Amino acid sequence: MGKKTNGLWYFATGAIVGAALGVLFAPDKGEVTRKKVVESAKEIKKSVEEKLQELKEKLDDLREKAQNGEDVTAEDYDNITKEMVDVVSEKK
Repeated sequence: MGKKTNGLWYFATGAIVGAALGVLFAPDKGEVTRKKVVESAKEIKKSVEEKLQELKEKLDDLREKAQNGEDVTAEDYDNITKEMVDVVSEKK
């Protein structure tokens, strides 16, 4: 066998052994893992939606205060904007 054939043989053998070990040592079946991923994504989505709703309510409160002539600063809006960025970019 030439160098290219040997390399291909080692690669194929390694891939087969790796796949077999992956199946043997996988913590859960694929279906179970997919369910866990879906549930986790749903929980994250719900958490983000709740936090964004809270922030929307804060913005509505600030807008209402401004309409009533109460003192509202750009810093108030900046703080909420920063919170929104944190929520959206948060990794779990």
